[in-house]
Formats: sequence, C-alpha cells, structure tokens
Amino acid sequence: MQRLGVLAVIAGALLAAGSPAIAHHAVNAQFDAAKEVGMTGVLKEFDNRAPHAYWVFVDPKTMQEWRFESVSPATLRRAGIRLKEDIVVGNKYDFYYAPARDGSHTGLLRALMINTRRRDLMGDYIAPDKEKE
Repeated sequence: MQRLGVLAVIAGALLAAGSPAIAHHAVNAQFDAAKEVGMTGVLKEFDNRAPHAYWVFVDPKTMQEWRFESVSPATLRRAGIRLKEDIVVGNKYDFYYAPARDGSHTGLLRALMINTRRRDLMGDYIAPDKEKE
C-alpha cells in the first residue's frame, strides 16, 4: 500500500514536470510602461472578470478596434468607478494607456475620463512627464 502511494507521488511529479507552465505575463515585457498615450474611443465591449478587466474601444476616426487589459474589477471600484453606471457600451471615453511593445492595437489601460474626471486605474501610478502622443 505504501509503495502504491510512493508511485502515485512520482507519477504526479512526472506529469507536472512534463506539462507546460502557466504563468502570469510580465507587464513590462508586453507593454511599454514608460509611455502613456491618450486616445478617444467608443466602448464596444467590456469584460469585467477577475483577475483583469478587458476593454474593446473603436477609434471613431479610423473605425479600428483597440483592445486593452486593465486591473481587476475590485481595483476599478477602488478607483471610484461605478461599473454599472460609469462603464456603458456605446459611450465615448477619453482614456490613457501604455502601448504594446509589438505595435499592435493593444495596451494596458491606465486611466479613464469619467464625467470630466480622470480615474487612475493603476493606484499610485504617476504619468510620465513626456508630451502625450
């Protein structure tokens, strides 16, 4: 019986070692955290799920979709955002993001203008002193 337990542990370790590791991505590897870009877009989708919220905006000038990742729904609420009242699909928003390093239409959403007030989603984040693009 004890031998069966040892074999089970060894088999489990071998299976775990052979399976791919699932890790959380490094923000700095995917996004240029030293840059902040401002944009206006119409909210097409908002996926409010932990551990991150996901946003899709459409640029009204080019009609291209931009996809963004942001902080958790709980952190959005701590930033003073009322999820059901303030985040409305079809509304136009000014927002700020760290662009993707690969040049794709993706980014890390840092701040959102709601009722003419900037809501910083990254907590104590301080925007770069660079001119906004």
